[in-house]
Amino acid sequence: MADPAIEMAEPNGIDHSTFTPNDPLYTYQWHMPQVQAEQAWDRANGSGVVVAVVDSGVAYENYDVYAQAPDLTGTSFTAGYDFINSDAHPNDDYGHGTHVTGTIAQTTNNSLGVAGLAFGATIMPVKVLDSGGSGSHAQMADGYVWATDHGADVINYSAGGSDSSTKRAAVDYALSHGVVVVAATGNSGASTLQCPACYPGVIAVGATDYNMNLSYYSNYGCGLEGHCLDVVAPGGDTTVDLNSDGYPDGVYQQTYDFACNGGTPDFTNFVYCFWQGTSMATPHVAAAAALLLNANPSLTVQQVGDCLRNTAMDRGALGYDTTYGYGLIQARAALDACGGPVGGIAELPPLAGATAEEAGVPAGGSRWSAGVYAALAGGLAAAAVAIAGGGWYARRRRLR
Repeated sequence: MADPAIEMAEPNGIDHSTFTPNDPLYTYQWHMPQVQAEQAWDRANGSGVVVAVVDSGVAYENYDVYAQAPDLTGTSFTAGYDFINSDAHPNDDYGHGTHVTGTIAQTTNNSLGVAGLAFGATIMPVKVLDSGGSGSHAQMADGYVWATDHGADVINYSAGGSDSSTKRAAVDYALSHGVVVVAATGNSGASTLQCPACYPGVIAVGATDYNMNLSYYSNYGCGLEGHCLDVVAPGGDTTVDLNSDGYPDGVYQQTYDFACNGGTPDFTNFVYCFWQGTSMATPHVAAAAALLLNANPSLTVQQVGDCLRNTAMDRGALGYDTTYGYGLIQARAALDACGGPVGGIAELPPLAGATAEEAGVPAGGSRWSAGVYAALAGGLAAAAVAIAGGGWYARRRRLR
């Protein structure tokens, strides 16, 4: 019987605080709220997860003519490798890898510049693209295998090109060793995926604009063996200002001034600038994967991908379609579905100080070159990779 003294009864829900960083330029990062960054930061920040940025290098250290980007000074790094120059200093001489890294793990809540989506993650810089943004399939393959062998949990590859046995074998190696591989679909507006986004098992990422519509340049559709576009993320459109903030609607991060404005390369002069591309979309997804693995380290490669796909915001035709995939990634929704609670914002991990020698870096590359390459057709290893963006960590994290 109803109690007349009770006017109304309903479930007593729980509200949660939402973390907003104090980075002064965060207001221009329209792309972070679109992927539920602030809500996600109340659950995880990527701490304990190693993301390999396999790219043109990163402005991560003060060395020779290079300087560390000011807004990466509080970011955690572990030893990487340079497969362009065959040394243990994978510094960026192009600017692309630094911009990509910022979206993943720019130092956040430091009263400077902008924020990164998985700012507690540890970045492993692996250079496979030269000062013009290109690299061979052999260099890409070395990068993937080296990152896998040295503790990467996630590989971000904001680049791509044609298919080859070399590339496919490297991707399969990473996936079979429990590494989540995230790659850009390409920037030619074509209804096909560039590789390695074209391969089964890789999370293929397309780009959206401020209105969450597919960006005009973003590749979509399918790749090989029935593998199609998985998800989309903000890649921007620098030809418009749809949010009327007075700036082009690109993804906003720090990199070299010359990379943004032209001029003579100076690897000590940094600015913040807006770039567009599936290259810019991809690190949002790699960062979301890092958040999931921070919250729930037991997740398998398949589970991470499934979680991101199943919690994405549907766009385009109802349900899955090959224009938007499963939709726009939603980091908090993914964490709620698949991540264990981690108690809110964790402190940033200390900077990793391992030298190349301590990390066991080979002087001239990885064991991949001596082993697998001999079994592959030599002509394939020389094929060029075009960038997509228009622009031991002392453990093996999981065995899956």
